[in-house]
Amino acid sequence: MVNNLYKLERNIQNRMAKNHDLLYDVPFYRKYKEDAIKIILHHASYFDNPSLLDVGCGTGTMLKLLQEQGLQNLRGADISENMLKIAANKNPNIPFRAALSEKLPYKDNIFDLVYLSGILHHLPSTDTTLKEIYRILKPGGIMLIFEPIVEWSLHKKFWNTFFKACFTPLILFLKGKNRTKIQQQPKATTTPVHRHISQKELMTTLKQHWNVLFSETKYVISPLFEGKTFNTPIDKLIARLITAVDLFLARIFTGICVIVVAQKVE
Repeated sequence: MVNNLYKLERNIQNRMAKNHDLLYDVPFYRKYKEDAIKIILHHASYFDNPSLLDVGCGTGTMLKLLQEQGLQNLRGADISENMLKIAANKNPNIPFRAALSEKLPYKDNIFDLVYLSGILHHLPSTDTTLKEIYRILKPGGIMLIFEPIVEWSLHKKFWNTFFKACFTPLILFLKGKNRTKIQQQPKATTTPVHRHISQKELMTTLKQHWNVLFSETKYVISPLFEGKTFNTPIDKLIARLITAVDLFLARIFTGICVIVVAQKVE
């Protein structure tokens, strides 16, 4: 049963590969990407020539940006062969492997950092993947997780509606794609292994074997104002109000994404 689910998942991701990078034209994802780069580079600075694996690397956009920032010892793994073809074209000097996150084709204790962005909610269970990450990290190595979260029923209903009715059409609309293109693009909810993860569930699982260094929920409304300049006193007041509202909503609504930095216990 699980094998059949992963075959379906791979087929869907293969179909989505061509338009995958359109995500980064949405303000939330642009902000998400920028923050991820900063956090990864910060933790990479603690290692000498750090080795990093991007699990669920997709089309290799993050690895390309990290390489441009000076990281060289990079690897990528993904379930989708079509995603990996695009990734390899972008990054001819980075090795990529087609693999399940539950069975990574790497030796024990080989990476300083492992990055996972938005893949845990595609898995029937997070436990096996987290054990694999633990296995391939060196003692003291760092795992960086960026993951959509859902904490309560209304939040879940919002996300179900958003992904089903709005997500892909919105992305393609922002890129000026036509109606036929929108209809051809698979909806996120067609993915067979798509479940909702709460921050509590994730943290409870991690604390059993990991040293959690950092955890934060982010991104409610502030990404919508990305690029706006706040110069006048009124503008600055508006900026403070946006920040305050965002912090309040992040506490109540739990944000859209949780960022977790966890260390393999030596």
